[in-house]
Amino acid sequence: MSHAGLDSLAFRTEAITRLADVIPHDTYWFPTVDPATLLVTGAVLKNIPEWAAPHFFENEFLRDDFNKFTELVTGTTHVGSLFEATNGDLRRSERYRGLLSDLALGDDLRVALVDGSACWGYLCFHRERSSPGFTPADTAFLRPLVRHMAVGLRASLLHRPRVGVAALDEPALITLAEDLTIVAVNEAAQRWLDELGFSSDGHHGLPDAVCAVTARLKALERDHAESLPPPVARARTRDGTWLTLYASRLFEAGRRAGMAVVIEPSKALDIAPLIVQAYGLSLRERQIAILVLHGLSTKQISRRLRISENTVQDHAKAIFDKVSVRSRRDLAAQLAVRHYAPRGPFRHYKPSRSPATDVVPGDWFFDETTVTDRRVLSGD
Repeated sequence: MSHAGLDSLAFRTEAITRLADVIPHDTYWFPTVDPATLLVTGAVLKNIPEWAAPHFFENEFLRDDFNKFTELVTGTTHVGSLFEATNGDLRRSERYRGLLSDLALGDDLRVALVDGSACWGYLCFHRERSSPGFTPADTAFLRPLVRHMAVGLRASLLHRPRVGVAALDEPALITLAEDLTIVAVNEAAQRWLDELGFSSDGHHGLPDAVCAVTARLKALERDHAESLPPPVARARTRDGTWLTLYASRLFEAGRRAGMAVVIEPSKALDIAPLIVQAYGLSLRERQIAILVLHGLSTKQISRRLRISENTVQDHAKAIFDKVSVRSRRDLAAQLAVRHYAPRGPFRHYKPSRSPATDVVPGDWFFDETTVTDRRVLSGD
């Protein structure tokens, strides 16, 4: 099923249906995550009220507890039940005391879906408080399935998006109170909130991606790490449009006055690193693929990465094989055009120009130190 070419929603729905035959549960939460930031981008779920989402994220980012998803990502098995972690005493968990018990839930069974070095999603099963906890047999059953489910989520990013949906180019702005009550939105935000808020059971609360970036912002503030870049996540809407979300703090008269979340249509160059990773390319292959998309020749890539031209060509052949293309032009079309809809690829980018010479405000240029793009904001 992981290799059947299902889109993300279909894959997760089918996976839950099959797993329910082996691991009975009363509720579940099955989100995708941005592998670069581990921030949740959207979830399918069952019987979890919309008001609970901000509290789950607060527990994940701001509280000490058992089986945090970020800890499961770096763990050895990527699977854990709360009952086992607390030695059968659920009240040791703040997540249980502050949230699960209010929902009449007991044990939870959490999974970080990791394929190699990247995490593509999480899975959490819940049982009612009156039900027995998950067993070691349940966790043992899930462990060998982690990589397969991760592959299914990774492959779902390669599912061709639907075309023909009108795109909004303007960014959306959402202002939120500290408790995540919406204070104000612009017209674009109303559209994107609706597009991000879908799930399998009609959940229409604040989208998980918004809750995730704001919770990460609070965690940075708690750790006095405001100098770090603002929280960012890339999320895909149900019509296939890629969005990038940012969270930042608002101030009034020197005091905190809520938060702002900006949602804007992702640029093709923002999504290209994610797509090449979804094809299962190695780190070096991803670097070379991005440089190819920027129009660099074999000789230029060789100099940029300090490897031989033969090594570059060997990597390029491996990339072509994994992406099922035959040329650089086909690679650009596959990565930029097929997976980036409905806007055209690499708009405003001029690969013939160098960041060292002949750049003008508004142009994009390649930053070899970060394998990302930066925009020229002035003539300096």
